[in-house]
Amino acid sequence: MTMAEDKLIDELCEDVYGEKDVGTHFSLPRLAKWLECVQGKWSDLPEVASKIPLFPHMLTGALIAPMLLELRANTGPDGSVLLSGKKTTIWALGGFFAAQGWGTFNASTNRLTFAESGKFFVERSAAFGVALSYRPMFYKLDTALYGTPKELFSHDDKGHEEHVNRVLNVIGSGFMHKRYFDDMMNAFVYKIFSHEPMSEQPMMVADMGSGDGTLLKTIFMYVKNETPRGKQLTKYPLKMLGVDFSHESLEETHKVLEAANVPHDVMWGDIGDPITMQNSIKDKFKVTNDQVLHVRSFIDHDRPYIAPKKAASPALKATIDNYSDAAYTEPTGVVVPPSMVFLSLVEHLERWRACLGKFGLIVLEVSNLPVKATTKHLREATSLHFDSCQSHSGQMLMPAVHYTLGASSAGLLPTPGILLYPKEAPFTRIVLQNLRPDDLVIRLALPEDLPTLTALEKNWGTDCLIASK
Repeated sequence: MTMAEDKLIDELCEDVYGEKDVGTHFSLPRLAKWLECVQGKWSDLPEVASKIPLFPHMLTGALIAPMLLELRANTGPDGSVLLSGKKTTIWALGGFFAAQGWGTFNASTNRLTFAESGKFFVERSAAFGVALSYRPMFYKLDTALYGTPKELFSHDDKGHEEHVNRVLNVIGSGFMHKRYFDDMMNAFVYKIFSHEPMSEQPMMVADMGSGDGTLLKTIFMYVKNETPRGKQLTKYPLKMLGVDFSHESLEETHKVLEAANVPHDVMWGDIGDPITMQNSIKDKFKVTNDQVLHVRSFIDHDRPYIAPKKAASPALKATIDNYSDAAYTEPTGVVVPPSMVFLSLVEHLERWRACLGKFGLIVLEVSNLPVKATTKHLREATSLHFDSCQSHSGQMLMPAVHYTLGASSAGLLPTPGILLYPKEAPFTRIVLQNLRPDDLVIRLALPEDLPTLTALEKNWGTDCLIASK
């Protein structure tokens, strides 16, 4: 990379990541001035583009994503936005959308009217909210990489996280998760709330990491309108409980559920300490474990890391550490091997198992992809940017097979109906399942298990199927 290219990228990063405000119209002047480079296909970066062919496309995405999101926040119901500010900004935006065929620009009124393609991009730009919410972190990425990470992941005097715009994160999450929530209703919620007798159905649904309350609202409305229980809510009332570590999220949950007239309550809780949470639920609402259905979406990987009490066996270390190429660190920056993160997950889910009743936990969880799979499916998978955001922010994504093994090792087994996403893809990033406590525990085989396993092999009844020791 030449010095000129280095300077250009540095200036671009300052304009894209340099301020926290997203969706306020304040960033458009900083972003719009780079649209000429986008239309010129970043011709000022010949050396770096020759070495990393996709780099210009990545720069374009980093620039256009926040721009679309800000335009979305200011677009009227007629599908147009009145551009304001300096003429250079207005004309750059209007000219760019017109050149792409995404809209028409009226220079006399400064109004940009989106074409169908433009509406498509702008309306769905909320899906960028999760990645864009980490702009404060990426602005100080040098601290995360070369300094002390916990200095970056702090809170301001109001208790708000410094490294992430949590409200934007919640909005982006809610937008992306709708299709998974719809599947959750059909695959699991319907069965639970259609089973007789109704007196043995859940009295409460508790969502740890409730975000903006979208999942709780979806469940209640579905139960009310689509299940037999919905016709008997007066006799068998159902309460939604939003639990979250973020007070901002609890406020959003309350607002959303209040506006939808959903019976609810909210309480602060830590996903890493479910026993305290469950005791509070019992004391406050006078319910048993069997009367509560727990749900959550995409939160287990964002739990606080608690070092496992058990040591990893050599077999576990070899299996997990050799399979996973994920990188994990403690808040101090100390590297944590994948096998220790796996054991931490097992003990985390063991704590949750102690809190679950007969309905268990309906959980959506996202996983990372190995580097080879990410490279192979670069255009289909979101792993390149998503895994980076999550890992840099200290979250603990792991391969889907490891999460499933961790749950079964904790005595949580899935009911029939597991769904994998993307559907019909050769890789798995998301798993939807209903985990329930079971007396059976599944773990990796150890060398000391060989005598038992060898004896079991004889049950095949034919030499061609029997494996040797």
